[in-house]
Amino acid sequence: MEKNPLRKLNVPIATEEKWLGTQELLDDVLSWFENTFSAIVKREKGYHLLLYGPALSGKTYLVALVLRMAYKKGLSFSYKKAPAFLEQIFRHYTREETSLLREITSPSVFALEDVGREPLSGYAHTKKFIALGLSERKTGMILTTRLSPAEFKSAYGVDLMTDVTKHCILLECPFVPALMKKQSDKKAAWLKGKA
Repeated sequence: MEKNPLRKLNVPIATEEKWLGTQELLDDVLSWFENTFSAIVKREKGYHLLLYGPALSGKTYLVALVLRMAYKKGLSFSYKKAPAFLEQIFRHYTREETSLLREITSPSVFALEDVGREPLSGYAHTKKFIALGLSERKTGMILTTRLSPAEFKSAYGVDLMTDVTKHCILLECPFVPALMKKQSDKKAAWLKGKA
């Protein structure tokens, strides 16, 4: 395994101690990871995870924390931003489901961020990709979205939402005011350095 693959993927460094959101949400995500890890090791079907909420609710941080834990346990993982990744996938693999499945099934943990931010023309591709991922048994898939469950259902349809609720644990990530302050402080420091 290469040295610190999280940096190569541009995944933020995340620790439980630095989490600024609610302890309950953190505990739910950690519990999901432990159950998923156990299922992967035993080759059993686990549940996937859908984190939804507004910007600055800690979704990316929680994904980073899970990927860090996967790395520490020796699991393979993949981290992708939905808009760019899905465009790339469907430009190259329009009709090859096996190639799509390989993208999902190669890693033990597959994280797809910002679902719903792709252009409307990409929604059909996203639906197909997520449906393939939900049926996969060897991979724990994490999806993040700013869409509420109702918006997700409206964008991707009843059938996919039914599959999501059947195969995923849905966790709402509420807005975290401390993240807004942290983001503002970073921006102010950056602007100060530019002046």
